[in-house]
Amino acid sequence: MSGNVNPDPTVVHDEASFLAFVADLVEDRRLANEMDGGPTDAPRGWQNDTIEHFLESAVRWAQDSNFGRSQGLTENVNAWMRLAVFLYCGKIYE
Repeated sequence: MSGNVNPDPTVVHDEASFLAFVADLVEDRRLANEMDGGPTDAPRGWQNDTIEHFLESAVRWAQDSNFGRSQGLTENVNAWMRLAVFLYCGKIYE
């Protein structure tokens, strides 16, 4: 993959697109690791640099936003997309 990978949870609509999103998220993290300049940086938007912090932030986002409902992820949002947003928020939520 190129350095232009941009994981986008809003394009997830089924199992295959979810797996493609996760693959992009993995590549995005790999690229961030290559450019990591220190603990205060957030390369490529990654606020969390360990699996523990990543998952804790995803859970905090889900709790704080009622799993995205307070941010517009209504009940009719596809479950695959909701899960992709959950993972994406593990990247960006502090």
